[in-house]
Amino acid sequence: MEKLLSKKSFSIKRKKLLTALRKISNASERKSAFPILSSVKISNKNGILELTATDLEVQASVQIKMDIYADFELCLPITKLINIVSLLPDENINFEIDDKARIKSGKSKFTLPFYNPEDFPLLSDEDLGFYSFEINEKTLKKAIKNIQYAVSKEEHRYSLEGIFIKSYENKVDFVGSDGHRLSLYSIETDIENEISTIIPAKAVSELLKLIDDDTSVKVYANPSYVIFKSDNWKLITRQLEGSYIDYKTLIENNLEKLKEGAVFKADRNKLLEIIQRVSIISATNSNIRPLYIKLKYNSLIVSAKGEDGAFSEEDLNVEVINPAEPELKVNAAYLIEALKNLEDEKIEFSFLDENTPVIITAEKEKGFLGLIMPMNM
Repeated sequence: MEKLLSKKSFSIKRKKLLTALRKISNASERKSAFPILSSVKISNKNGILELTATDLEVQASVQIKMDIYADFELCLPITKLINIVSLLPDENINFEIDDKARIKSGKSKFTLPFYNPEDFPLLSDEDLGFYSFEINEKTLKKAIKNIQYAVSKEEHRYSLEGIFIKSYENKVDFVGSDGHRLSLYSIETDIENEISTIIPAKAVSELLKLIDDDTSVKVYANPSYVIFKSDNWKLITRQLEGSYIDYKTLIENNLEKLKEGAVFKADRNKLLEIIQRVSIISATNSNIRPLYIKLKYNSLIVSAKGEDGAFSEEDLNVEVINPAEPELKVNAAYLIEALKNLEDEKIEFSFLDENTPVIITAEKEKGFLGLIMPMNM
């Protein structure tokens, strides 16, 4: 616990302060016409020092237990404060607060004016709405990492520019899609109230920065916001408007079709390495890397063609579940991203034809499913 020096003075370890500032810094609006949005709100209440940044869409906060008995709040420019703290010696940093913020560490002294904290546009969590579910931080991080790459980066696909979260019965589904691929990570947990919401990509990135422990996170929702609340941090995000794709029907229909297709199990790392090597030939400046895959006997044959006539091919011994022999053309970049984010050693791979998506599942991570639309042959 950090120490009190005087009524409105405190001392904090440089590393602890810098870590907290970096976790929330990107939630601020760096290029705003309103300087208050480029600041961090620092407040103390009942011995809890809270650092908060927001851009009016996403708000990130970190809480630190302190031996400070006087309540206070101030707003300092976050980029300037991070630059100062990052260059100070690795010692305690002393803050004195009166009409200005006075910062001292070793022989270094800084005096910063601060903005009126009453002008800071805090997204209030007084109305948390209703509680939906609780999830372990590491499980939440794993779910996000396994779907985040599939989220659309095209601005005109508004409802696909974030992750979809749906809690129902005893499950929570996390879904990401850009229309060409879809990733699902499903977790079993107790559900208090069902929610169905889309949170923006920026909120997802900020959430990953905040997660660093093995404690639990409680998730709440109201008509405007979704709130993720841990013992040491909090994230409030506006929900994206619009309806999400019917991912359940899409998956169920294609799983039925794929019963007639080729299915095999393979070592994830070996398959990933082969795809990375072979697809060098077809790599372009865009994120499109055409790759051909074909199952023959107990071998998966992976090949690629370059626009200049170059060719590459490699095969991998696999465990065949269904010995059909279709040939398919697929974007290697999508396969690489899906396989890279998984931790499982074994994956199951199903494919049929150019009108049916590839489906990837994991042997141990039962909650994961990746769906990738093929390219025209």
